Amino acid sequence: MFVSIPNWRMAHQMTYRGLWDYDNFLYFMAIHGYIAISLHESPLVTPHYPKLDSEDLLPDNMLRSWNWYFILDKSFEFHKNELYIVPVKRGRDGK
Repeated sequence: MFVSIPNWRMAHQMTYRGLWDYDNFLYFMAIHGYIAISLHESPLVTPHYPKLDSEDLLPDNMLRSWNWYFILDKSFEFHKNELYIVPVKRGRDGK
């Protein structure tokens, strides 16, 4: 899947910072079973602002990219991972 994410530094009025911050977007996609397989930058650049805490994973060369272009792949085995299995509540007797 191809996804274009606006960099908040471009000052677009419709950008929702909480989701579009780099790390938050990757986390959001990961919990839905998607993994980024490639990342491409825009030829347009934004003004320089320092990295946020929610941009630890953002490569330095992508800091001023107008948009981040991702190719994502869906892992159909993702929800079989034990980490994401919702535990079943049991009674006092463990059954």
